[in-house]
Amino acid sequence: MAACPSLDQLRDRLGPHRVLVAGEEQVDLATALDLLADHGLVHVLSEGGPHLLSDLLAADLLDELCLTWTPLVVGGPAPRTTRTDDWFAPVRHARPRHLLHADGTLLGRWALDRLTP
Repeated sequence: MAACPSLDQLRDRLGPHRVLVAGEEQVDLATALDLLADHGLVHVLSEGGPHLLSDLLAADLLDELCLTWTPLVVGGPAPRTTRTDDWFAPVRHARPRHLLHADGTLLGRWALDRLTP
């Protein structure tokens, strides 16, 4: 597996003012990831929230998921990690890669099975 490029290497590849367009009205996630990969950016970290996470999962574009659990029981109408109208079909299976515990907080990194080979 190749090492991730440094920030300076990324700046050299993309330049300071490069804009990549992936869609007309809204972002086409598969196209956006392909454009980034064309520029050598093959490892992408997304922290966009439950709607973006749902879109990435539905498009089968996510291969890992990091979740943090804290020891609080609060009740209420808390949202889920993903935001969709329906259940994912088929469901995505996850395997633990790393599970870390510190002061009652559990940090998990999960490998997700892809829907397409």
